[in-house]
Amino acid sequence: MSAPSNQALVQAYSRFATGDYITIAASCLAIYEFLVTIGDEIKIVWKRPITVRAVLLGSVRWCMLLAAILNFQLTLSSPKCLLQDCAPPDILYWVLVLVQFLQAALFSALRVFAIWNRSYVWSLVVFVLSIVSFVTNLNDAAMTKYELVMYPLTGISCIEESQLSARAYDIRAFRVVYITRGSLILADAIVLVLTWIKTFGHWMNARRLNMRVSLATCLLRDGTIYFIVLLAINMTQLLTFNFSAEASLVGPLVTTLPPLLISRFMINLRAAGSPMSDHSVHISDQQQGQPTLQFGRSGDRLGNCGGTLQNGWNDELCEEESDAAGVEEEGRRETTAEA
Repeated sequence: MSAPSNQALVQAYSRFATGDYITIAASCLAIYEFLVTIGDEIKIVWKRPITVRAVLLGSVRWCMLLAAILNFQLTLSSPKCLLQDCAPPDILYWVLVLVQFLQAALFSALRVFAIWNRSYVWSLVVFVLSIVSFVTNLNDAAMTKYELVMYPLTGISCIEESQLSARAYDIRAFRVVYITRGSLILADAIVLVLTWIKTFGHWMNARRLNMRVSLATCLLRDGTIYFIVLLAINMTQLLTFNFSAEASLVGPLVTTLPPLLISRFMINLRAAGSPMSDHSVHISDQQQGQPTLQFGRSGDRLGNCGGTLQNGWNDELCEEESDAAGVEEEGRRETTAEA
């Protein structure tokens, strides 16, 4: 075998191994996140009434765990792998990935619904933009076939091949990647802008009064981190799409990071808006005369996701106006009695 052939083989193996390392690292990160937050899941999901928030959080976490475990099985090569054993794990992984894309779209829509005074218009816009990734990946899954390939250094592996021709696939993939990533970037940007518009004023008032508003801080901090991380991943995939080696390395991060960030975001929101936290903050604010920011209670099963953001000043002003009206009414009655 000539030297150029050996060099090409080494480079191909290096890219193949690097992709597996990134996949395993992303899976380990997802499993680690699941384990360190299992206590929070028990408190939020299993020890409280069933709400959309609890069901969404539980489904996000368990789909993330199952996808991570399945990734290990798909990454490892087996010398006795058969074609009938090849397709089912890959199909199951596709199902989990599609469910995760659907969960991410639902989460973004519910964020806008809760933050922007239950706006169905903005929620629908964000949901439509976010669901594009689900539709495009569903189409990719339907157009995928599975084959067994023998690699000289790693053995038999199951690979996915498109049913389209190479030229048609390249043209379609170029359009799909840019449409999908562009729609996700736009959806995340809308959510971030609406979050800042709604909560930045509360956050500035809290800083001016030297008061910590945990819910506003959580929305701004976690929402911004969520947007920046996903923006970096989406931009990386767009910029490296024409380079097959780098493009394949971004895939595990695209599918692993969104559910991980959603899980941590929802846990932090629940911790910031817990009943005990609300009670302690309410007592402190009554003593200091400072406003609070919290989710309004919803009568349905949406939980915090269905409530709108409320400012404590509004409640206090209503109470003061009611008290003033009551005092004025009593004064009028006393004056009438004396007359």
